Amino acid sequence: NGGFGGGNGNAGSRGGDGGGGGGMGGALFNDAGTVTLSQVSFSGNDAQGGDSSTGFPGSGYGGALFNYTGQMALNFVTVAGNTVKAGGSQYRPAGSANGTGTGIYSLGDGRCNVGGNSCTGTSATLELNHSIVDAGSGTGGAQALVIHSINSGSSTSSGDTNLVASHSGFTGGIVSSTAPNLANLPTVLHGGMVDVRLPQTGSPAIDAGGACPGTDQRGVARPQGNACDIGAVELRPGSSY
Repeated sequence: NGGFGGGNGNAGSRGGDGGGGGGMGGALFNDAGTVTLSQVSFSGNDAQGGDSSTGFPGSGYGGALFNYTGQMALNFVTVAGNTVKAGGSQYRPAGSANGTGTGIYSLGDGRCNVGGNSCTGTSATLELNHSIVDAGSGTGGAQALVIHSINSGSSTSSGDTNLVASHSGFTGGIVSSTAPNLANLPTVLHGGMVDVRLPQTGSPAIDAGGACPGTDQRGVARPQGNACDIGAVELRPGSSY
């Protein structure tokens, strides 16, 4: 899907258009709320900015998750293989919009309550623990995880024992930025135990997590090795799922 927003601008009879909307959060857009997720996988999502005929195109932020002036806590979560993409414009040059935060984008906005939005503050907080945020697809130089603020708002981050491919502004603990070596999703999704991004042999996620729930996203017992695997699913030795 295109994420929250991401509408196209249309030229009217008086010329020009309002530009393309920004695409934010391909799977989940947290609008000044509180989100807590444990042992969840996000893959194959996209946040795409809207196109424009004469105005500026929209940018794409947060291929899987967009946290707008809210509180988001992720524990043993896998975010991998998501996409951000800027919209296009017939008359504006390439680079007029961008796409970043291929996995997660967390934004604090000092003007969050403008326009009637129900905001209790101007700060975004992201807590990330024992989770994978892998590189996805985006504009050149796109980061997998972005912590940002605008209009004198603030954006903070914390957590520990994470695999994060690349980031801007994240201050939590990262044990590795090496590619996590996850299996691809099946070509046809079936649901259940097969539709996950399982760490493969040699993955830095294996046995690298801390204290974890007794089972993973699929109900498989944790740990299977000397320690729990980072991310939503646990590799079972000798098994491909």
